[in-house]
Amino acid sequence: MAVQVSTYLNYARVTQYLAADGSSTRLLFQGSDSRIHQSALLFMTRKAINWLNNLDPANENLPKMANYMYSLCNPYVPAARRIIDAGDAGNIVNPSTGQNVTIATPLIQFRVGDVGAPMTVGQTTLTLNYAGVVNPSIEITLDGTELPYADNNQISYTATYNPTNVQIVFNQGVQTSQLYMIHMIQLVNV
Repeated sequence: MAVQVSTYLNYARVTQYLAADGSSTRLLFQGSDSRIHQSALLFMTRKAINWLNNLDPANENLPKMANYMYSLCNPYVPAARRIIDAGDAGNIVNPSTGQNVTIATPLIQFRVGDVGAPMTVGQTTLTLNYAGVVNPSIEITLDGTELPYADNNQISYTATYNPTNVQIVFNQGVQTSQLYMIHMIQLVNV
């Protein structure tokens, strides 16, 4: 059976959050955790594989790399499968509303100065009208480099998650020809 890199990337994306939550719980209630860096390792591995997959999806090393990333997802694979409705029949339920949802991963890409770009030169605020965006799930890259969250020493951003939109505020005004890519996880009512 061929490795489905995109499926493993989805497992890793969900598992990253499950691992962070599990680690926090173990630290709080047990005082220690043997896998304290699992979430960070998954994040770095997932980002590298996603980058290579976008650059060269036919790369012969991708299946091996995806299998390694998948191995890092244990013991959270069954829970991740349930959450993304990949392993068994069932529904994904938004825990805050109780409604059945599906998971979407919208990508917003624009170059400042292009016709139709949602921001113009010098602006610092961008409102994305997407309901149900998971807090925190916004990831922003500028010209291929991931931006940090709330770092005043360099260009960075903060995000405010509302029920019907997300407001992103950059600490510096956007400049002509900058390429922004914004990823997020969204729970969409079905």
